[in-house]
Amino acid sequence: MWPFKKKATVQATEKKGFDGNNNNYSSTANWSTWDAKKAIEEGFKSSVPVFSCIKKRYDAVSSIPWVVETLNGDEWEATPNHPLQTLIDSPNPEMSTGELMRLLMAHLDLAGNGYWKKVRGGMGDTPQELWPVMPYMSINTASDGTISSYKNTTTGNVYPADDMCQFKYTNPDNYYFGQSPLQAAGKAVDVDNAGQEWQKVSMQNRAVPDYAISFESDLTPDQYSQANDHIKSKTGTGSAREPLVLSKAKVQQLSLSPVEMDFMNTRRFSREEVCSAYGVPSALIAEMNEANLSNAETARKVFWLDTIIPLMDELRDSLNRCLVPDYANDKQTVRIVYDLTNVAALQVNIKDKIENANKLWAMGVPFNTINSRFELGFDDIDGGDVGYISSSAIPTNFDFDAETTDESKKAVYDELLKKSLNAD
Repeated sequence: MWPFKKKATVQATEKKGFDGNNNNYSSTANWSTWDAKKAIEEGFKSSVPVFSCIKKRYDAVSSIPWVVETLNGDEWEATPNHPLQTLIDSPNPEMSTGELMRLLMAHLDLAGNGYWKKVRGGMGDTPQELWPVMPYMSINTASDGTISSYKNTTTGNVYPADDMCQFKYTNPDNYYFGQSPLQAAGKAVDVDNAGQEWQKVSMQNRAVPDYAISFESDLTPDQYSQANDHIKSKTGTGSAREPLVLSKAKVQQLSLSPVEMDFMNTRRFSREEVCSAYGVPSALIAEMNEANLSNAETARKVFWLDTIIPLMDELRDSLNRCLVPDYANDKQTVRIVYDLTNVAALQVNIKDKIENANKLWAMGVPFNTINSRFELGFDDIDGGDVGYISSSAIPTNFDFDAETTDESKKAVYDELLKKSLNAD
């Protein structure tokens, strides 16, 4: 059972040329049928836009640390010594967390599904290792419709559902298997791959005939073969643009110029469609000489906010559903979260922070509020919960006719009152 089932590839009706041979032309486009293996071979390994988009995504996801937290009273606290944290930090002897996440993301982006196998042991029979499994899966279901086991369609190995973690993208057509973004972008990849191949062949031997040659009278098979051999000998990379002379033949121009074929714009449009399907701004994988620093920073921030963070939310939910129950009877006391603290694209420029903080301070916003809002990193200060007007540094809520009994503020108020009297 596999979700990558598209309409059967349309077969061109066999047609014969005047020579009686099959010329393989059709008025209907032939689209690829995408499954996991096809996605890897003709997507990730053959298409630059697909490879670039997936690499951007898995590099971003694998750079984010996962943190196990436990509930202490009403507060969640990071627990670095928790066995689940140890498992996440060192999933198996052969792979780092980053490598495991990169493989997971590649499988998700190509197949719509990713799988980890739990290797259990120790006290409580908890997972001791996590190993990636290739996404060539079928399933067995219980009487209630839930998955009871997974079967690798390549190796025949069967895995109990409790020993597997399945990650999947939303698929409105199938509740058991996810849908890859490549299914939506498949036609764009087909067009780009075909255009690339066309250009390569054209460079080699002018793949599309520049002209058709017709003779005034019918040719015998020997004459046709001789003419055909002669034409081939005068074409190809070694005879590019050489004139062709034949007796009693009419030449009709067929080929289009590179501008007419517009290969580059077609490939650029295909690239943008692939980028759109994967949620990667095209500026991040296109010609960077067309982007300035401001545009590049904006593109990176949009990529993180609109693509990576929602993706991390999906992965977080899957990790909590799959791994937390093995370590906590009450799932409400242990959780896995991600930490975006060190993501450069999400950090506001310090200069912008200071400028905005100064503006708010001049408007009378209390320092402690500004410090908290912009995460400036300062400790709260005494009197920092009071706003000041910039002209004379007087609290905006200061009442010159009132008396205060708060000893901590009395000295400040007395000094401000003195300043006000001196100013008058």
